[in-house]
Amino acid sequence: MALTETSSTWSYRSGAGLSGLFGLPFFLAGSFFFFIGLTTDEINQTSPNFLTRAGVCAFASIFIFVGLAIMGAFSKVFIDKENQLLIRSWGVFFTFKKTVLTLKEVLSVDLSKEVRTSHSKNGTRRYTVYPIKLHSEDDINIVELKKPFYARSISESLAKFLGCGMDDKTSPISRTRDADELDLSISEKLKRSGQSLFKPSVPEDMKDRVHYQSTHDGSGYVINMGSPSRQKPILLWVAILVFISLTFTIAFQVTIPEFKPSVFYFLDLIFDNAHFTTIIPLLICIYLLKVILNGSKTTRLFISPYLIIVYENILLFPKKIEFKRDELEEVLFHSASQKFKTAQLTLVSDHQQKDVCKYFPKSEVSFINDLILYEMNRA
Repeated sequence: MALTETSSTWSYRSGAGLSGLFGLPFFLAGSFFFFIGLTTDEINQTSPNFLTRAGVCAFASIFIFVGLAIMGAFSKVFIDKENQLLIRSWGVFFTFKKTVLTLKEVLSVDLSKEVRTSHSKNGTRRYTVYPIKLHSEDDINIVELKKPFYARSISESLAKFLGCGMDDKTSPISRTRDADELDLSISEKLKRSGQSLFKPSVPEDMKDRVHYQSTHDGSGYVINMGSPSRQKPILLWVAILVFISLTFTIAFQVTIPEFKPSVFYFLDLIFDNAHFTTIIPLLICIYLLKVILNGSKTTRLFISPYLIIVYENILLFPKKIEFKRDELEEVLFHSASQKFKTAQLTLVSDHQQKDVCKYFPKSEVSFINDLILYEMNRA
């Protein structure tokens, strides 16, 4: 994926990138069998005739073309602002098709979020995409990306180039930013608005976890969020109970050969003795490990007028993410689970995006959101 921009042109090219290396085995295998089909003196212990060689080469060509398509497929969007043209092209190593559109007055760049469903013989799969469109007299699709942060970065770049606003619909609350606000930090936006913010009150449940102190990063509020796993204890208990029941089942099978539960016996017959009594406990163990890792994850926040730091610790692996005041552009508050009445914050800058406090009570997340805005406005 490559983005290039000059004063009068903007282009975005998407291709396989490093994942294109997956096409190399197809290409090499196809080339090998194509060579065999042309040169070998014996196929299936007989001397090959023309039709046999042609069949092998045709079969090998399929692998060659698949490999080339994976490695070299690309699509490109090119915008010429001076001539008011938008050119969309695609191909494999070389351009196969090009479409030229007249670029009319663009009102805004729209970034949205869509959850789609694909059906295949292997079942149903849900996936999320982030389409980028030009909102004008006739809406124009630019590109669809799977990474929200990268989609936001491309949208901002396009909006700056065209000198228009950006409408971000990726969160429950749609956010519209004018052209002159795309690079403003949240501190600058608050100052422009002239909004007066008051210091939020600490919720009762958080008073023992919120402290104002001096650290090597400066003076500010240190909030020990702990782990959100306390919000979902039922899942852990269900996993433990299932694991214990399966363990007893295996123990009976080992000690009493005559003991054969009908369900497992049926599955073994269908899948040719696939040993489901071993696979299922293994999957449960993997799920338990995931629950334990999520449960061991702790979050600590440092909030000051000039810096926000997110400290995360999973077992013995600490992680530190910094957002400087002049770089933090958005603090998004949105619901994480309506059923459990939890929420989360998303901190966004030009360089990174981070979800914090996910699955924590709304009152706690709301307090942190208000405290960040208060401190940024105080700078």
